[in-house]
Amino acid sequence: MNTKLLVKISNIIGLVSIILLVYWVFSFVLIQVFGLKVFRQHMTETFLFSILGILALMGGALILNIMLNLTRIAERGQEVTTGKNTKKIMYSLFAVFPIIACILFGGNYLSAKKKQEIFVQSAENMIATQAARLQQLSQYQFSIPYIQKATQNIEFLGLLDRSFSEVEVIVPDQIQKNPIYLSFNQYNKLSSSDVNLTQQQVTALNQTNQAGLDQVFEIHEVLNAANSTWEKRSADKKNYVKQLNLAEKEYLNQVFQHNSKQIRFEAKNGSYELFYPYQYKNKTIVLYFTDRQSYGKLGS
Repeated sequence: MNTKLLVKISNIIGLVSIILLVYWVFSFVLIQVFGLKVFRQHMTETFLFSILGILALMGGALILNIMLNLTRIAERGQEVTTGKNTKKIMYSLFAVFPIIACILFGGNYLSAKKKQEIFVQSAENMIATQAARLQQLSQYQFSIPYIQKATQNIEFLGLLDRSFSEVEVIVPDQIQKNPIYLSFNQYNKLSSSDVNLTQQQVTALNQTNQAGLDQVFEIHEVLNAANSTWEKRSADKKNYVKQLNLAEKEYLNQVFQHNSKQIRFEAKNGSYELFYPYQYKNKTIVLYFTDRQSYGKLGS
């Protein structure tokens, strides 16, 4: 058996393994630091084993050291010459790092573009098939009847499509002559567990007649008090103020003040947002879609 050839092969295997490991750890660091969403679930999960990469790197260094000693023994008495192409090889190895970074950032960009396409298609389909509900939502006036109806419509719209986790309606308004933006979603409805329990108690008592009128009236009073509390909360605009950053405010200003039809999509750390203007009879609202995903859309 040719010892020199065996040592050379083991050296190549060790060096290639360590180089691939360095690239793997570099990719993992980029994905975690910048929140890139590139691969699907199973490929992403493999990065969780990167802690083993550090141990493997240490073991690879030890093995490489042993292999170098074997090389010295195998080439005893001979001068070890340095290849002429060493610099070219080193430059090529370092050039792989920006290539990996471009692939990861490019994959993240493609995942975001794919999500944007899905959001836009969902919004367009919603406008085409649910025109009556959207027309009701566009007739905004801050009142309890509008909030109740809007909550029902938004809840129904959210059930139609699984491409997004939440949908809201954004409208302009004022508080003490200060311009603000309000948002309404499916969670504005009267859904307190205490009130639901009280309603169940009233129904049960009315059906079974196992309690006196005094107890029934008492439960009705509790229910009325809960309804009154909800109405007071619903009548306060501060509970519906949409918190926005400067860029989002400027975008909404363009939509509501200058009739801009441009959509706004934002992707960051796996969170996706789409602002989609909708206009009916010179009244404008913005449909706001949100979703969050832990993985990307490329790979398998």
